[in-house]
Amino acid sequence: MAPLFPKLLQLLENKYVEQRGLKREVQSLSMEMEMVHAALMEVSRVPPDRLSEPDKIWARHIRELSYDMEDAIDAFMVRVAMHKATQADTNVFKKISHKATNLIKKIQERHHISDNIKDINNLSNELSQLRIRYTLNRHAPPVNTGIDPRVINLYKNKGELVGIEEARDQLIQMLMHQPEDESLKIISIVGCGGLDSNCGSKVIITTRNSEAVSTNTSDVYKLKPLSPEKSKELFYKRTSGRSGDDELVDKIIGKCDGVPLAIIAIASLLADRPLGDWQMVYVSLIFGHEEDNTRTILLYSYYDLPSYLKSCLLYLSMYPEDCFIKKSTLIWRWIAEGFVQLQNEGHRSLFEVGERYFNELLNRSMIQPAKEERSGFITGCHVHDIVLDLIRDLSHEENFVTVLGEKQFLPSESVARKHGLERKVRRMSVRNGTVPNDTTVRMPEAVRSLHARECRIEVSKLSSFQACRVLSLNHGKCNGDLKHLGKLLHLRYLELSGRLGDDPELPKEIGNLKFLQTLIINSTCFIRKLPPAVCELTQLICLDAYHCSLVRADRLGSLVCLEQLKLKIHKQECGDFVVELGKLTRLRVLHIFFRRMNEALEKALMQSLNSLQEIRDLKLLWGEWDVTLWKSWDVPPQQLRILETNRGLPPHLMNLPRLQHLDIQVEDPFRHQGFIVCANGFKNLRVCRTETRLKIPQGAMPRLELLRFEVRPGRDTIPDLEEMNLATLLSLKEVYIVIHCAGSFHGEVEEAEAVLRRAVEDHPNPPMLWISRFSEWLMLADDEIKPDKVVHALVKVRECRRELGKICDDVHMRLYRWLEEITCDIDCEGSSLSKVEHIEAKLRSDAAFLHPKRPKLVMNRVNQDKMLGDDDGAYVDSDDGASVDSDDDASLDIY
Repeated sequence: MAPLFPKLLQLLENKYVEQRGLKREVQSLSMEMEMVHAALMEVSRVPPDRLSEPDKIWARHIRELSYDMEDAIDAFMVRVAMHKATQADTNVFKKISHKATNLIKKIQERHHISDNIKDINNLSNELSQLRIRYTLNRHAPPVNTGIDPRVINLYKNKGELVGIEEARDQLIQMLMHQPEDESLKIISIVGCGGLDSNCGSKVIITTRNSEAVSTNTSDVYKLKPLSPEKSKELFYKRTSGRSGDDELVDKIIGKCDGVPLAIIAIASLLADRPLGDWQMVYVSLIFGHEEDNTRTILLYSYYDLPSYLKSCLLYLSMYPEDCFIKKSTLIWRWIAEGFVQLQNEGHRSLFEVGERYFNELLNRSMIQPAKEERSGFITGCHVHDIVLDLIRDLSHEENFVTVLGEKQFLPSESVARKHGLERKVRRMSVRNGTVPNDTTVRMPEAVRSLHARECRIEVSKLSSFQACRVLSLNHGKCNGDLKHLGKLLHLRYLELSGRLGDDPELPKEIGNLKFLQTLIINSTCFIRKLPPAVCELTQLICLDAYHCSLVRADRLGSLVCLEQLKLKIHKQECGDFVVELGKLTRLRVLHIFFRRMNEALEKALMQSLNSLQEIRDLKLLWGEWDVTLWKSWDVPPQQLRILETNRGLPPHLMNLPRLQHLDIQVEDPFRHQGFIVCANGFKNLRVCRTETRLKIPQGAMPRLELLRFEVRPGRDTIPDLEEMNLATLLSLKEVYIVIHCAGSFHGEVEEAEAVLRRAVEDHPNPPMLWISRFSEWLMLADDEIKPDKVVHALVKVRECRRELGKICDDVHMRLYRWLEEITCDIDCEGSSLSKVEHIEAKLRSDAAFLHPKRPKLVMNRVNQDKMLGDDDGAYVDSDDGASVDSDDDASLDIY
């Protein structure tokens, strides 16, 4: 009910409500809901097996009522928003038309919302009267749910399977969508029925339930529990050594049966509690009615959670086993669902509060952290399968999330009853990798969230579900016009990836989604441009479309709520973008890829960055620019934690106090110099990744834990490698080294590796070391003759398309570190003079520049008599693409 209270308060402050005489009714409803919420909080602290049936029924009805109330309020707020949008319309004729129809609509709207609120009030009063008739019974006997009826249906009697052939045919379809115990029982029985077909195959079963193991199984290995000593060691490690009464600790650990998950869960529960509360926790565990002690402990840990964390944890029940759950995506979904609230949170943003929720679940060991190898940061989580089973059961009990994986999606009432879906489905997750081509996914109209993965969806059918707030379409196929998405006026979260048609475009109707907070466009859906209507979504907090460009950036500054922005910027949009960017002062995450910028725009960009003092995560990648322009960024944000760029850094950016992660790419001509760290630089850096070797003075990067760098034997000499000073990095835990073998002799590579291994082995606290070889197939044998100092190249102009830089960046050209001269024959046949001159200019500016020795460049035109006039060919060099007379990539033949 947490999302409901802010909306009721918002209604009370709304003049639209006051004008229509609804304020008293809303006040009455708000007071009623406050009392209901208090009663629900009391119920939520009691495990279901200790609640009476009337309590359960009352709580379930109230929960459904809160959903209906929120839907009614949101529908009203949508009407208000649309009314305001109509009033702001600058078209005179539209205004006159709307005024005429609004005279009738006002009366209808008032009656509609008034009737809704009265109905909800009446139902609430009715439920309150029912509640008074019954008392909360905390000591009711537990309800014996018994064996899953779907398992029972597989048997005629004990141990006898109905239809072995039928079960075998259904096995593959069932395994991915059944609880573990049931699946394992099916496998065990089918395996005993001849699954191997006398081919010598084996069925290997892993399970936590010994009853799932067939009596006919010949080899059984039972994993031993932790010993009491190891259990106590793990317990004290999680409680940071805090120990109460040793006898009590032994009793608590004894309840865990040597199961690591149970030990960590109970230790996490006790870690922040006073020692005096430990006895109370133990007593609660003794009187738990679950036969499985691990489940009892986890249930106790769940009911000990604050109410806001319970919703966040139950939400994870929609994900499959062993699934990596991305932290940022999960938090944006929590926000859209209304789980994250700002009451009593000071000046924190919604995402920061959601991040705190995530960390609380980690600290309580309800979820497991997942670190990204590239950054070393916790970027997501996993849910232990025992915890997942638990929260799925709880989620089903509370009608929180419905997970389906069947071929059809609620096509009839009979199928709904089959899946136990007689109640309204509020949140739904659908996973189906084997959907036939003639099957479409359908949703019930009450659904608030739809997460469809590998499903086929008719977009037009989505438009009828007006209550939908979260829509995630992943790796499936969508048929129909995307403009229907513009009818989902309640949407807060929209994520698109996978096939969205032959030539997908985000429609202008996206501008109708006035309440949209998160828009994520994945590269796999091949949407490349965002319409101007995106700038009308003034409540957007997250715009994640790193592979998309904005058609018009002159209104970007209206998105003042943005906290996360990921975009690609083309040359024609740069001017407007760099100016508007400075208005987005709430930005915490900024990832921008610029195709091309001139010096004036780069300076303007730096000035805009000076206004963004809330930035935590910054990624700036673009083509040509001067590293000295970093000096224009004279007020870098002190909160910056992550920085990624493809250019060097001046000393003043090496002193950012909270910078923890640095990913820096170095331009080819400067890689042989290495990345030079200033004295005492990067005081709090934990992760450093670069494409070259480093020069690290004493006192720099004292807290560095993960280091990744690249070396080029022959060009990076042995003295260069010995001067890296890895021994000064006393906190170093992991080192990743990439050896570029192209153009280097085998002996040089071996010697470089030996030097680096010695440097790591001689470290005071030797870190873990990983060394990989890149382009090893281009490594030269020790007895191979050195290549010539002069290289001849043939450039076929007519076949050049748009990435002319590829000509100059060809790996073969950089192989020859003895190179002194490059001779290029420019084949002009079938090409215009302007195209030939353009390629020649590109070669002059780039080809020699990319080589460390700056070799001499000689160009000869051949077949000039077969050259076309400028009007005969088609060639355009632009950021958005090229119109040329061939689809082939630029080619460079070296001989």
